[in-house]
Amino acid sequence: MKKLVICLALPLFLVGVDANARSLADLVSSAVGPNPDSIQICYLFKNDNLIKKDMCIQSSAEFTGASSTYLQLTDSKGYEITRVSGDNDSKFDIDGRSAQMYYRNASGYEVTSYEQLISYGQEPLYCFKNKVVDICYK
Repeated sequence: MKKLVICLALPLFLVGVDANARSLADLVSSAVGPNPDSIQICYLFKNDNLIKKDMCIQSSAEFTGASSTYLQLTDSKGYEITRVSGDNDSKFDIDGRSAQMYYRNASGYEVTSYEQLISYGQEPLYCFKNKVVDICYK
């Protein structure tokens, strides 16, 4: 009988560290918002063509004015997406490189607006793209 082992590497951000924390669990719970991990489907694109569709684990944390999402694919490759809120909009990066957020249609992968997806009752893919990676998840 074979066993499937999934290893999850989570980024750890310590913001506003609690000086009274007695354990790593106390430290983490005082630093991040309560967002449980979830299983998603991740999509990797290159030159607007789908090159990989895979299960992934989404780990998220929220902070004042920022959030971080880590997408861990089954081949152990992971991507950290960070959002920092500005006065009028949010700025994103993937693994420390500036990125843009956009949406795709989950059935045909066409790039579109969120408003258009909702008006037609279509499921969105939440996408982030920079010069190195173009990744979406649902």
